[in-house]
Amino acid sequence: KYYHWINQHLLTDSLWMVYPVPSEGMIWVRGTGGLRQALLFVEDMAGRQILSGAWSYDTGEVGVGGEIGWNVSELAQGAYFLRIQPLDSALPSQRLRFQLAR
Repeated sequence: KYYHWINQHLLTDSLWMVYPVPSEGMIWVRGTGGLRQALLFVEDMAGRQILSGAWSYDTGEVGVGGEIGWNVSELAQGAYFLRIQPLDSALPSQRLRFQLAR
């Protein structure tokens, strides 16, 4: 059971990537797979929610391969977490660290 948990989380972790790091304001998430809808949350390092938004494959900013793009240039320079909560798939919610630098 423990082995299965490790494999499942290693696989999940490898499906998502936020870039560029550091960013000057626009972040992209690669690894959306079959994802069509998600809630997005930016949290500070203490876990407090700073920004939130909804993303849809049909209406959101999408790059090659279904990447998610989000302009977070209103945030101050520093380190943050991006939490992605899929609405239409069995993928778990994922937290990714990113950094803004000016």
